[in-house]
Amino acid sequence: MNRLSCASVLLVVGAIVAPVCASPASNVRSIDGVGNNLAQPDWGAADMPMQRVAETPFSTGAHYPGDGSGATFYGGPGSGTTAANPRVISNRLYDDQGHSPVNDRRMSHMVWQWGQFLDHDITLAETSSLPSEYAPIHIYPGDPMTPSIPLQRTQYASGTGTSGSNPRQQVNSITSYIDASNVYGSDAVRAAALRDIGNGGRLKTSAGDLLPFNTMGLPNAGSTSPTMFLGGDVRANEQVGLTAMHTLFVREHNRLADLLATNNPTWSDEELYQTSRKIVGAEMQAITYREFLPALLGKGYARSLSPYAYAYDDSIDATIGNEFATSIYRFGHSMLPEVLPLARVGSSPAEGLPLANAYFDPTFLGSDTTSGTNHLEQILLGLSVNKAQEIDTKMTDAVRDFLFGSPGAGGMDLAALNIQRGRDHGLPLYNEMRIAYGLAPATSFRDITSDRDVRRKLRDLYGSVDKIDSWVGVLAEDHVYGSSVGELSLTAIVEEFTKLRDGDRFFYTGDSELMDNPAIDAVIDLETISLSDIMQWNTDLVHVPRNVFRVDRWGFDFLFERWDDFWPDWDDHFHRDDFFGGFGNGSFFPNDLLTCMGPHFHSIPEPSTWLIGLSAGLGLCLRRRTRSA
Repeated sequence: MNRLSCASVLLVVGAIVAPVCASPASNVRSIDGVGNNLAQPDWGAADMPMQRVAETPFSTGAHYPGDGSGATFYGGPGSGTTAANPRVISNRLYDDQGHSPVNDRRMSHMVWQWGQFLDHDITLAETSSLPSEYAPIHIYPGDPMTPSIPLQRTQYASGTGTSGSNPRQQVNSITSYIDASNVYGSDAVRAAALRDIGNGGRLKTSAGDLLPFNTMGLPNAGSTSPTMFLGGDVRANEQVGLTAMHTLFVREHNRLADLLATNNPTWSDEELYQTSRKIVGAEMQAITYREFLPALLGKGYARSLSPYAYAYDDSIDATIGNEFATSIYRFGHSMLPEVLPLARVGSSPAEGLPLANAYFDPTFLGSDTTSGTNHLEQILLGLSVNKAQEIDTKMTDAVRDFLFGSPGAGGMDLAALNIQRGRDHGLPLYNEMRIAYGLAPATSFRDITSDRDVRRKLRDLYGSVDKIDSWVGVLAEDHVYGSSVGELSLTAIVEEFTKLRDGDRFFYTGDSELMDNPAIDAVIDLETISLSDIMQWNTDLVHVPRNVFRVDRWGFDFLFERWDDFWPDWDDHFHRDDFFGGFGNGSFFPNDLLTCMGPHFHSIPEPSTWLIGLSAGLGLCLRRRTRSA
C-alpha cells in the first residue's frame, strides 16, 4: 500500500508534473481516491482491502487455503475436499455447444461492454507473483486443456490470512469510486504518463487519435511491451471492444479540454485537465445510473438508483465489496459472443471478429489503409445495434477454452477461473451469500431455477443447494420479472451502486462545481448526456441509436420515448415484438419523415405504407415542430 506523498513532485520524461493528490478541502478528486471521505480518508481509496458483506467460510470451521490450516487449494486430486473441480463444473454446466440464446429484453452488447469498462474503473484484484501462491486448476485425462489451468492467488492485505478468525482480505488496487480512473489512472505515476503536459490539459494520443503506446514500460496486462497501448487501467488492451471504449473516452477528454481552452483562454494546463477530468467522471456516472443500470435491472428496479436521489452520507463506506467484485458483477461473462459484431459503416463490410482473435491486439483499431475501414467505429456501432447473449449458465468457447490465447492457439477457461477465484477469496457459498444480503436461502434446486436441465446438472455437481459456489448460483437463478438478473444479483447490485452513489462526496448531481458552473454548462449538458452523444461527438458515426444499451428491432424507440415519463418500466413488462412482431420487415416510416426522425435511427428505414407508422411518426414530428416553433 505504498503511495507517493502528496507533497512529491514527479519528473516524467523531462517534464515536471504537479502532484495529483488533493488536499482534504479540495474540490478536485485525488488520483488515488484518498480524502474523498473527510472523516475516513482511506475509504474507497486505491490499495485498500475490499469490504465483505458476508462472513467468510474461513471463520466457519471449513479449511481453506490461507486460513492457517495448511489445507491445499481444493479442486484437484489430493486436495482433501469434496468440492467439485472448477473445470468439471465448466464442462458440465457452461458449455454452450456452439449456441447461446440471445437475451429476451433487447439488451445490446454495449451492456456487457460498458459493464466491463465500468468494472475496470472500480475493481482490480491483482495477483501475487510468488511461486507459493500458484493455485492451478487440475485437468482430468481426456480434456484438451492440459495439463492445468494456471492461476495465481490474489494479493491480500498485510497482516491478514493468519488464522480462521483472521482470513485473507483481498486488496482493490484501484479506486472504488466511479471517477474514470480507467481513463486517468489510480496512481500519480500512471496519471502523469498519460498527460500531454503543457498542451491545453489534454491526454496523450498516438497516430489515428488512438491511445498512446506504453513507451515507459509501465505495468500492463498481457505485456509491458511498447507495442501495447497505455490506458488508465492496466487491462486496456484486454480485448478490442474494451480498447475502443478507452479510446472513445480519451477522445472525449481532449474534446472537452479543447472547448474549455477556447472558452477560457486564461485557464492553466492544470485547470483544463482537472475540469475535463471532472466532467468525464460525471459522464461515466450519468451513463451508468441513467442508461446502463436501467437496461440491466429494468427501469422499475433501477428507480431507487436515480442519480437525482443522491444524498451524501459520510458514514457510507464506498469501498468495493468482495462479493460484488468476485461473484455478483461477473454476470457479463455469460453475455459474451463467440464473434464480436462489426457494424457496416459507410462502405466497410459488416463482418464479425472472432472474440478468440480479439485479445491483446492494439493493431486492430486503426483504419485499414487498403479498404479504408475504420474498425473503431465498426466496433462501437456493432456493440450498440446487436442483441447480446442471455445472462445464464451458458458461455462461449471463446472465453471457456480460448481466453487470452494467441489466435489459433488454446487459452484458459473463464468459468473455471471465476469459480476458483471465488474459492481463493473465501467467498461464502450461494445460500450463505443470500442470507448475508437479507434473502431467504434456497431449500431446493427448484428454488433457484425453473430450468430442469440446469437443476439436474447442479444436483449432480453439488449434491446440495448448500454447497453451490456463489457465482454459479448467481448465474443459475431465474431472472426477476422485468429484469435480466436474479434475486440475489438484483439485491446486491442495488446495494453496491447505492453505496457508490451516496458514499461519494464528488457524485456529480451533488457537485455544485459541475451542475452550477457556466463554464461547464457551455460545453456539456449533464442532464441529458448519453453514451450515444459521446460516440457521435468523437467519431464519424452519424446514425447512432439514442439508447445504445437497448436494441430496437423496428426503429420504434423514438415513438415511445415519452411513455417513460408516465410508465418508466413499460418496456420491461411488454416486449415490443408483442406489438409489432407481425409487421413484415419492420420498415414503418416513409423517407419524407427522415428529416424529423432520422437522428433516432442507426440506419435509414425503407419506405412503407403502414398507416400506424406514418400516422404515429408524423403526429409526433408535427408535435415536436409545433413545440419548437
